[in-house]
Formats: sequence, structure tokens, C-alpha cells
Amino acid sequence: MNIAANSWWDEITDRIFLKEVYKDIGKHLDDGKVLDIGVENYNSVCKQLLDNDKLEYWQLDPNKVSRDNDGFLHCTMQEAVVKYPQMQQAFDCIFDVGVFCWNGTKFNRNQQQEYIKNVTGLLKPRGMYILHGDRIEEDPEYKIDIENFVYPHFELFDLMDYKQIETITCPTYGTIWDIRFLRKK
Repeated sequence: MNIAANSWWDEITDRIFLKEVYKDIGKHLDDGKVLDIGVENYNSVCKQLLDNDKLEYWQLDPNKVSRDNDGFLHCTMQEAVVKYPQMQQAFDCIFDVGVFCWNGTKFNRNQQQEYIKNVTGLLKPRGMYILHGDRIEEDPEYKIDIENFVYPHFELFDLMDYKQIETITCPTYGTIWDIRFLRKK
């Protein structure tokens, strides 16, 4: 692991937890494809965290590129199925770590609906969607509507020893993150 990425996974409260989730997904899946939404420098180690040579690790980002993967979708989630129709129902698991439910990105209600439509389109039947996000957004137009846009397509499920919704609180700043373990209906 590179030093910057290593410190990110070892010092940031929610990432410490998520590091274990990546490792456990690598153990849980025998083979298949995993898609990680978004590219940042700390993502450079996600394939290593999965630690499973039988898994293909893919990334999706409209603006950045990375070489630390087995494949790349260069688009937004909202345009993924149209731009890459061959990837429909291709993924066993999608990690959405701080994209859809992060207050740093803004999705209005129409964009939320399109985003989830594409997530379901990329996932295999009964595929896993690991959705991580904070609780900071207050604007009703941009607050993620889990009830109306996510739960009609996904059900919470028990993955290994995790709760269906894990809640992580930063001891320094008080930020609260929810990690939902979802399975496509």
C-alpha cells in the first residue's frame, strides 16, 4: 500500500471500518466482479484490500482515471448503462463509498432516481450494493430519499457478522455515517 492511502484506511474512522468490509467481501465472493464508484488516491489499494485474485475489480468515474483496477467505466453512474450496455447485470457487488450519499455531491430527486436505476442495471440479480454515506445534507431537494429510490429495488440483508445498517460516528468531529448492506430484489 502506498503511504497516503495506507494512512487514509488506518486513521479515518469510517475507512477503518470499511477496510474490513472490503476484506470480507473478498472472502465472501468466490469469484466475479466488484465495481467501486469514484476514484481518489485512497482507492489505489481497494483491489489489494479485496485480496482475492478470482475477483475482477472495476472502477467508475467521469473525470478521473486509475490503473489500479481490472476495468474502468469512464462515466457518471446516471449514464453507465447507456454508455456501457455490455455491463448490464455484470457486477456481483457495487461499493458506493461516499458518492451517492455524500453531501459533497448533489443529486436532485430526478438524478437520484436515475442513479439507482443504473446501479440496479449494473448489478446481477441478487447482487450486493454497499451504500456508505453521511447524514449532513439538509436541503430536501438533495437529501437522498432512501425510502422511495433505494428500498423499492433493494432489501437490507445480513452479510457475515455485520448489522444490516452499520452506524459509525467520528469521535473527533461527530460526523455520522451509515453503511447499508443491500441486496438487489
